Amino acid sequence: MMGNCKKIIEHLNSEDPQEIREACFRIGEEECRDGIPYLVELLKSNNVGIQEAAELSLRKLGGEESVEALIPLLWEEDVAVRNVAIDILRDIGDQGLYILINLLEEDDPDIRIFVVDILGYTNNLMVVKPLCEILSRDPNPNVKSQAAISLGRLGCLEAVSCLEQALNDEDWVKFSAIEALKKIGSESSAEILINYLGKASDLIDSAIIDALGEMGKVRVVPVLLNKLDTDNIPLRNKVIQALMNLLGKRILEILNKSQKERFE
Repeated sequence: MMGNCKKIIEHLNSEDPQEIREACFRIGEEECRDGIPYLVELLKSNNVGIQEAAELSLRKLGGEESVEALIPLLWEEDVAVRNVAIDILRDIGDQGLYILINLLEEDDPDIRIFVVDILGYTNNLMVVKPLCEILSRDPNPNVKSQAAISLGRLGCLEAVSCLEQALNDEDWVKFSAIEALKKIGSESSAEILINYLGKASDLIDSAIIDALGEMGKVRVVPVLLNKLDTDNIPLRNKVIQALMNLLGKRILEILNKSQKERFE
């Protein structure tokens, strides 16, 4: 097998793009792990067919070796190449978690954002704690915001507590935390959002009302009905939309006269 892999890898030096492309495919099919560094380098090829073949084989091979070999591309200046690397890492990153988690200490906030984003696709509970730590202590609000987004994508109840704490952060982070709590969609998430209504700006209240309307929890209806009395017309419109999302035309059956007048 090793001898066969060596011969396949030698074909990567060919002048013929089709031969290189075929060799890339075969590295994946024959599980030639020694070919991983070559495949990563070929992601930079100007030939789209070679790029695609290298990408497919890297996804197929996976493993810590592939994760480790792809990491340097996070610093790649060519945005297209970097994005391909990030997308592959989203797919196989759970196979090299400790490598990615260690990168959360990088000085460059862009690298931390990339890694936090990738961790959000791993479907692994192990990443909740490091993501929550980033959400609570990272000095960059964009990194914190991405951490909240990733926690929402993971959808783990274990993240609810740190997302609640993030509601005390600046608005950019708050919006992402609200969206994440909505995606988790638990009773505790809804309770946190209800309790936070009226404690920040109208924009934050608007985001919370949108989230409550999309979470499908009918028990929030009385809370939203109370908000119909606001003099803030855009906010009132948000409340009406949320109530319609939750109850549809049935909402008219539970409104009192004053509320109906405002609603109409």
